[in-house]
Amino acid sequence: HEPSEETKAKESAGVPAGHEEPLFSCAWCLDAAAGRLKFREKDLEETLQQVKLERDAAVQNLTAKLHEKEAEALVWKKKYDRLHAEKKELQNIVAEFQNMTLEMMADCQVLKELAKQLQKALDEKQQAVSTMKEFYFEFFSLFTKQKEAIEGFQKIFSPTALC
Repeated sequence: HEPSEETKAKESAGVPAGHEEPLFSCAWCLDAAAGRLKFREKDLEETLQQVKLERDAAVQNLTAKLHEKEAEALVWKKKYDRLHAEKKELQNIVAEFQNMTLEMMADCQVLKELAKQLQKALDEKQQAVSTMKEFYFEFFSLFTKQKEAIEGFQKIFSPTALC
């Protein structure tokens, strides 16, 4: 035997099985509570819809901010890449300048060595010229003395002087 609708309603209203009258007469309370629950359910649905709308708006806002930040990050990356390329170029220029400076210093050292060798050669040449001048001066002096001696002999032994 299946319980009737009325029995089910009594049991759900808090009436123990076997009692005809509810212990607490709250039939109108249950109706009011059911009405409030339906009202609350409607409020919950509206609130849920409102929360969903707010969530969607927040997601859209955050998505827009994310896109904005991504665009800003892209701009900064381009600036970074440009500055990095300029830095590399400047590093290459500095390295080239350093190499040129080192080459110039090496060339300068070679030129100093060559200048020393040239000065040594010039000093040796000057010494040789001085020695040659002394030699020619002595030779000229000797030659002049011999010339004078020969002229003296010519005067003494000349045919006109003999007569």
